[in-house]
Amino acid sequence: MLKNKFTPEIINHPGCRIEFGGEEKKTQESMTSFYIALVIALIAIFFLLVILFDSFIQALMVMTAIPFALTGVVIVFLTHGLPLGFIAMIGILGLMGVVVNDSIVMISYLNEVCQKEGRSFLSAAKAASQRFRPVILTTLTTVAGLLPTAYGIGGSLPFIRPMVLAMAWGLIFATMITLIFIPLLYTIIERIKE
Repeated sequence: MLKNKFTPEIINHPGCRIEFGGEEKKTQESMTSFYIALVIALIAIFFLLVILFDSFIQALMVMTAIPFALTGVVIVFLTHGLPLGFIAMIGILGLMGVVVNDSIVMISYLNEVCQKEGRSFLSAAKAASQRFRPVILTTLTTVAGLLPTAYGIGGSLPFIRPMVLAMAWGLIFATMITLIFIPLLYTIIERIKE
């Protein structure tokens, strides 16, 4: 039974019901739209990656960065004591598109180097070390643009802070994984293929 200071005792009578409207109804509709947008975004990213790499497996490898980015977002919101609200969810939706960039750079270069030198772990490690600086610089420039807004340096925008915080820290977590996990995964999959 739903009782609080906003619902009078009249709800105990047969035929009475409580229906949420106004802001709560709009929030529920927005969340439904968000989940639809999330699914469409994931499908679109996947098929664009399949077209780019001409491989379902490599498209999935690129997309492995997304769960790690989401883990980073959850950890950061817990440590900052912030709720993971609708605005943060919009940031996560944007983050998914940004996070795959580093993985695309890494896998493209792994393909290039491993075709020339053979698909060994040493070739993948060499390729990963050569892409280290471009991947880190790409991430740092993006994060350097986002963190001042996230922490209110130069002025505070509390409304968009969760969105920017999600994008910045999710990108940092995903980049660390891209530099280590993607070359290892690439090598394992290539050995399984052989």
